[in-house]
Amino acid sequence: MDIGCNDGTDTRKFLELCPQAQLYCFEPDPRAAARFKKNMDLYLDKVKLFEIAVSERNGRVDFHPSNGNGDAKEWDLSGSIRRPKNHLVEHDWVRFDHPISVETRRLDDWCREANLKRIDFIWMDVQGAESDVIAGGKEYLEQHALRLHGMQRPGAL
Repeated sequence: MDIGCNDGTDTRKFLELCPQAQLYCFEPDPRAAARFKKNMDLYLDKVKLFEIAVSERNGRVDFHPSNGNGDAKEWDLSGSIRRPKNHLVEHDWVRFDHPISVETRRLDDWCREANLKRIDFIWMDVQGAESDVIAGGKEYLEQHALRLHGMQRPGAL
């Protein structure tokens, strides 16, 4: 899984390393999702893109897409379902001026609906919303993913 896949840069690297992999990718920012589709055109048989956010609840949530000043007006590498805080201090040229409403799904529910039996690897870049993703996937991760790695106790999360 590539959660917060943006334009597919990391997804392509995963496919280079594991050419037989089936990847499930999630990206709620429409600008990044459009570039993902263009960049991944040759790999669409191995990659499935879901234009949603993954969080601790199902429904809709405000997503804060990033943009910037000057040459970085189309900057979309810092969006999150979490309202930005420290990012604004460290990178004052990045803006989050126009939140948008996006669909969000709990990882537990998405995995159940997709009939996904196991996850071998999760790559997550969700700009501070990692705890939301984990909270929404705790049941699935405890029952399925952790057992793959030899954990004795499923309630370890």
